[in-house]
Amino acid sequence: MSKVYTEPALAALARTIAQTLAPGDNIYLSGELGTGKTTFTRYLLEALNSPTPASSPTFQLIDEHTLPNNQVVAHLDLYRLTAPDDLYTSGVMSYINDPQTISVVEWPERGEQLLPVPKHHLHLAHRDEQSRHLTIESK
Repeated sequence: MSKVYTEPALAALARTIAQTLAPGDNIYLSGELGTGKTTFTRYLLEALNSPTPASSPTFQLIDEHTLPNNQVVAHLDLYRLTAPDDLYTSGVMSYINDPQTISVVEWPERGEQLLPVPKHHLHLAHRDEQSRHLTIESK
């Protein structure tokens, strides 16, 4: 599915996707800087009732959120990874392969050859200041 989204529509999409998630699911977010990957994650965490907001985990790589029901959501940013082995040495694969953790992965193309197929893969692109072009692949 491919569509143009404004920020309110992106928030509504995050709420819809949140309802489909189960432990062990992965969501991949692809797109250039500033296309809304972290914004989508913020809305997704809000929809999942996370007590902590999303922030870009670029510098710490992994941002873990524990929901009120004790479900863990890992927000992972692969932007700074330089080699496929970094997925293992950083601990990223431990989250992605954990059957109890929901993982939201920004910049999955940095490790695509080693990552499992996600439940949802969102591709975001700039359209204009107020909207983004979004393509969603779901299994």
